[in-house]
Parts: sequence; structure tokens; C-alpha cells
Amino acid sequence: MDDSDGIRFAVAAKANVIRTPGIYRMAKQRGLLAAIRPKIDDLRRAWFWLRDEHYRMIIDSVGE
Repeated sequence: MDDSDGIRFAVAAKANVIRTPGIYRMAKQRGLLAAIRPKIDDLRRAWFWLRDEHYRMIIDSVGE
């Protein structure tokens, strides 16, 4: 499924939407991951679309 289709469906259903980078950020903040940069870099290499400014914001928010 295309991410945007799933997000539209979830928003219409009034569900809380957390995308994969956000889950990685939460895992890092809870001590479940040592680093998220390699994971997000792997996603981007696999054609996961993420704006550069969002990438930087997520990485900065966890101090990487």
C-alpha cells in the first residue's frame, strides 16, 4: 500500500498516525535502539521518501 493512501485512510478514521521514522524516534527515546540514523538511512536507500528537512529534524531530535 502506498503510504499516502494509508495515511489518508487512518486520518479519515480519526486514528493517530505515526510513520516509521517516528516509531524509530520513540524507540530511541525509550532506550530500545542505540541509533536511528542507520535505520532511516536504510529506509531512504530502499526508496522510502522522506524530505531532507524532516530527516534532519528527526535525527536532531534524538541528538544524533
